[in-house]
Amino acid sequence: MRDVGVNRAGQNVVFKELTGMGNQLVYDLSSMFSRSMGINQAEMGYNKDKIQVPQINLALLCSADTGLPTMIRSLPGSVKDIKTLYHSINELELDIGGKILILDRGFFSEGVIKFLGGKKGKKISYILPAKRNSRYYDTRIHLNGYFSYHNRLIKSGKRKYNDFYLYLFEDQDLRLEEQKTLYRKLNEHKIDRRKFDDGMKKAGKILILSVKFFNMKVMHFYLIPPILCQFYEL
Repeated sequence: MRDVGVNRAGQNVVFKELTGMGNQLVYDLSSMFSRSMGINQAEMGYNKDKIQVPQINLALLCSADTGLPTMIRSLPGSVKDIKTLYHSINELELDIGGKILILDRGFFSEGVIKFLGGKKGKKISYILPAKRNSRYYDTRIHLNGYFSYHNRLIKSGKRKYNDFYLYLFEDQDLRLEEQKTLYRKLNEHKIDRRKFDDGMKKAGKILILSVKFFNMKVMHFYLIPPILCQFYEL
């Protein structure tokens, strides 16, 4: 087992073969914790539970088509989420041309956008949800489409922006829930008027970036549901 674990070249051969089995690849990061003094990759790092214990990061790549894992890579615990993406793609030299890399909003940054699809980037097709504080939410996009997702009315629209596309979705149930929360926080003096106004503009909205142009029907029923699951407990 130890020989298999240190044979990076052999692992890469297997990973490349598995990667070729699907067209949509989902990338995510997990962490495991250890107090062992004999694990070189166990380092202090960030995790969502804010556990102050040495950790090892696990980069995971899975095919959304087959549901099968196509890559797992251990990385030092001190490596931040976004940098794990750089390490994984650069080290594996993944041949994912013609495939779609699906990321969650934790990987959103201008650096990732340039790394994946910029003029000097990897030319990788991606789907990347924007964080709520992103400047791209200020872009005017007409919501001239709609569809139902888990009995929730979703309005939608898209727009070309530089060398990628912006896809905007507005969940009407989520919009109402977030508006009620904003009014409550304003009345309790937990937020000021500026944060309230900004929150009202973005209430219920989910913005997704991609270098690919998708037919909205395809986005609605084929690609977007895995992304929307990040925002709901479904």
